[in-house]
Amino acid sequence: MKKYKILHMASFSGNIGDNANHTGFYKSFFDRFSDSQFIFHHDEIRKYFWNKKKFDHKLINQFNEYDLIIIGGGNFFEVWVDSSRTGTTIDIPIEYLNKIETPIAFFSLGVDTGQGYSNETKAKFKNYLDYLKKDKSKYYVSVRNDGAKKNLDDLFGLKYSDWINLVPDSGINISEKDLESSKIIGKNCIGFNLAGDMIQIRYGKNYETVLKNYGEVIREIVQNYEKEIIFFPHIPKDYEILLDLLKYLPEEIKRTKMIVSPYQNGYKGMQNIFGLYKDCELIVANRFHSNLCSIALEIPTIGLYNYPQIKNFYEEIDFEDRIIDINSKNFKFDFMKKFDNTVNNLLEIKKIYSAKRFEIISKYKTGMNHFFNWIEKII
Repeated sequence: MKKYKILHMASFSGNIGDNANHTGFYKSFFDRFSDSQFIFHHDEIRKYFWNKKKFDHKLINQFNEYDLIIIGGGNFFEVWVDSSRTGTTIDIPIEYLNKIETPIAFFSLGVDTGQGYSNETKAKFKNYLDYLKKDKSKYYVSVRNDGAKKNLDDLFGLKYSDWINLVPDSGINISEKDLESSKIIGKNCIGFNLAGDMIQIRYGKNYETVLKNYGEVIREIVQNYEKEIIFFPHIPKDYEILLDLLKYLPEEIKRTKMIVSPYQNGYKGMQNIFGLYKDCELIVANRFHSNLCSIALEIPTIGLYNYPQIKNFYEEIDFEDRIIDINSKNFKFDFMKKFDNTVNNLLEIKKIYSAKRFEIISKYKTGMNHFFNWIEKII
């Protein structure tokens, strides 16, 4: 039996959401294929973002050493990168693709326009997609369920709708079996994930107002509902917003009713931190994977959005009633109304989340089978 070498280019360290994605992906992959038939090598994409490696001609020889290249999942079709030859964060130009013989799968990627784009980056991206579309046997392109399809349609109309496939993010495929068991939080703990990056884009001039609102709803949750709070920073920037929030919380809550989870990246971090997630009664989530993985674990969420991705995600899965606009003038009222309804009808809400997970998993399996069928045709 031939052993096929696969190069997987993605983020494997730096954000536990990515590791949840990969955990779900590999579970699905090796449910379909024998683990003795495939050898995976990882190429950390953040090294390219940190200028430790470059998207240069050396990639041609590197890629040609493998039987298959998988790029993703991840938010790699961001269309704001003016310096990129493709208009996106994946700066592997067509001139390189012409010399790469190995099939390439651009797998379950986000198409992110939230940071803006120019006519130039849009044109570069279109040219890139047009090139990939010419050889469907060599190139596979799929996007994830965070509004990527909608963003493509907004950019290019329906030009690629019959070709680019939808594969929901593999984080939906994680379960309690993939996580470590934690005993450090009680049954009445509410998890908060607050994104601390892109402050100007996310909050604009409302940052201090939002922090004040967070402080008020947390006080009400602790004092009127007798809950504890645990904060889940996914990246170091998330600690910065937490530190800013502390000045709006009374000393008693900070000392007696508040937990901060450790920052830990990689697969061990994913197992430990999402192991804490699964013990929470409710997750208040600002990041994509924080929301997605909570649904995977059938934990009720209140999705906080101040970036299009979260709103698009909930709209795409037909779950808009679970989100709140952070910058809304009615935030405190809307939040507490949703919170009260959730904790007072928890068993019923959990059943709804179980059904929603099943619905997304069904679409995930369909998307993955389409991807696996493509792999079987090329190997």
